[in-house]
Amino acid sequence: MLINTNTLFYYVNLQMELPINTLTYLPVCLASLFLIFRIVHFKKLQAHVKSVYPTEWKKLCVNKMGMNETTAKAANMEESLTSGFLSQQQDPVINNFRRKDKLLITIMAIFALLQLAIAFYK
Repeated sequence: MLINTNTLFYYVNLQMELPINTLTYLPVCLASLFLIFRIVHFKKLQAHVKSVYPTEWKKLCVNKMGMNETTAKAANMEESLTSGFLSQQQDPVINNFRRKDKLLITIMAIFALLQLAIAFYK
């Protein structure tokens, strides 16, 4: 049985290059994973605020601009976390979310910058 060495070498060469090409997309995949992780933690915080602070939750659900209801709740809650009622609370769940949120955003920014560096220097 004769083996064509040119074809075999080309096939082996393709196999060697595959991990390098997939590693170039690793930072954006990890950043996307951390974004999903952040969304899950935000949903847990919404459930906590809904159960512990029901009057504040009703205020957060107000939709004056005619936006999507989910978008309005998220925007109102982000605003309350930065400068509203929730920013003044010493709730351990809220403080834990703030700490994790800063960490996740920093990690996502680092991965985004790493992805840009890989894209421009390749």
